[in-house]
Amino acid sequence: MSILNWFYFLMLFPCFLFGNILYHVEFHGVKNENVLDAIYKTSSLIQEQNKPVDTLSAIHYRLDLDINTIKKILKLYGYYDAIVSFEIATETRKNIIIAIYVSEGVRYTLDAYNIYVPPFNDKKLLPFKDQIPLKKLGLELYQGTTTGHIVQAEYNLLDKLADLSYPLASVEKREIIINTSKKTITVDQYVDPGSYCTFGPITIYGLKNINPRFIEKKLAWKEHEPYSPQKVEETQKRLLNTQLFTSVLLNHPDSTMPNSSELPMKITLEESLHKNVSVGGSYGTVEGFGGLFTYKNNNLFNMGETLILEVEAAQRSYGGQLTFIKPDVVRLYQNYVCQLDILTQKIYVCHYQDYNIANRLDRRINDNTDFSLSIKAEYLNVTHSINNNNYFLLAAPLFLKFTTADQLLNPTQGWNCLYQPSFYLVANKHKTTFLKQKLITSFYWPILANKTFIIAMNLQMGSIASAPIQDIPIPKLFFGGSEEDLRGYKYRTVSPLNKDGQPIGGRSAIFISLEPRIKLNEKLAIVPFGDFGIVQTCVYPNPIGKWYKSVGFGLRYFSFFGPLKIDIGFPLNRRSFDPHFRVYVNIGQTF
Repeated sequence: MSILNWFYFLMLFPCFLFGNILYHVEFHGVKNENVLDAIYKTSSLIQEQNKPVDTLSAIHYRLDLDINTIKKILKLYGYYDAIVSFEIATETRKNIIIAIYVSEGVRYTLDAYNIYVPPFNDKKLLPFKDQIPLKKLGLELYQGTTTGHIVQAEYNLLDKLADLSYPLASVEKREIIINTSKKTITVDQYVDPGSYCTFGPITIYGLKNINPRFIEKKLAWKEHEPYSPQKVEETQKRLLNTQLFTSVLLNHPDSTMPNSSELPMKITLEESLHKNVSVGGSYGTVEGFGGLFTYKNNNLFNMGETLILEVEAAQRSYGGQLTFIKPDVVRLYQNYVCQLDILTQKIYVCHYQDYNIANRLDRRINDNTDFSLSIKAEYLNVTHSINNNNYFLLAAPLFLKFTTADQLLNPTQGWNCLYQPSFYLVANKHKTTFLKQKLITSFYWPILANKTFIIAMNLQMGSIASAPIQDIPIPKLFFGGSEEDLRGYKYRTVSPLNKDGQPIGGRSAIFISLEPRIKLNEKLAIVPFGDFGIVQTCVYPNPIGKWYKSVGFGLRYFSFFGPLKIDIGFPLNRRSFDPHFRVYVNIGQTF
């Protein structure tokens, strides 16, 4: 302790005999904000400041700890010549000021980063060092660095060696050489890269009901290919995405097979429950009270095939759906789907029974694009309408979706585009044909950086190219007034009216929805909205004509499985059969 500090101690000592001592700490001379932040987070004086001490010795104990810690932090950030001093002053008898002065000095820069391989005494450099740029390790020559960056560079080096098919590499030791005259740092890294590795045979553990061939189809690599950690990670992702496993672990031993570059791979799996049953109840203003039963088997024939049976019954509708999915047909992410649907529904414009069976091929083109092509046979029996009839339809629906949206149930940025053309042949009515097309786009603009204020917009356009409108089954025509468009109007009734005031449907339509989504906190959001739409009998949508409008207000509660939605819509062009408002409850955003 300096003579000056001993003087302060002797002068202030009598003041500390009469109770707790409060103090205030000041740091001077620290220019590097990261250094200052680290000092504040580790300082004993700062962390214990709200706990007054009884003696000056206690303050000096904390101060000594801080001086040592500050010196270590400065060295960690490359300030090897830094000088730290302190001064203690008094304001009152029980309140003192502790000033800590830091002279950072010159920050040492990285002069060289050498990677040596065995035998280390020969100082032999890694032969393919040029394939591992220093920036990829998080370092840069002739720039200031930290001990943390140097340590992290070791982990990055092992990762890069694994990328080059050296997954067995290990760091033997590290030397940091400080040159005080040149103010530089040299790092010598001693690394054993191990053997160059290729993928060897796999061993699978934990399977009970799933055929091992299903796992082999999900592998992102082929045997004898160069080892790649990215392909290992992709395989794990593919297996987890099947939802057939609760855990997937891929690893390998610490050595290759004898006299070989092949690295055996081990896959350890834990199967999830493949069968489940669920029941539920519901209420909708369209269907009334109802119930739902669902049975699902995710592994029907031990190769990840899915069978889903859904039966739903309500006051004004009932039906069922049986779906079979065969994954990875011919190629990965290409599924064969066979689906049988039965639906009976009573709505304002008609009553109808719909029986259809579809064979479909679904293909994931990439992370942003999905494609689907179907062949479908459908029987429709329409009653209680302005055009009662029964129809036997053959259809070829196509589905193409592109998305950049960040989430499925609660998108906050990006956009979606969905195109659905369907060619129909009415086989029992003079072989009438028609082409129905729908284009749906959604946009999401975050106004604030924290995404608590999102502007969302949805645009739908539809067209039916056909013979006269009366040749098209009413359920296939366009009507507005649902949860997705013109909220508030009577369900599927917005269209031109006949002379008796009955909706006749349209061959074209435009629907626009605009929603400012405003989060109040982590759990709640308010969503005012405006919907606009026009339905016409012409083939292609024309913006000139009568537009229907509705406004409303919604609430969102963000649960662990997605946002719970409640919307109240009010029709602004209310007709005699329209309600004053409609309430919509569901999971997920409207679009």
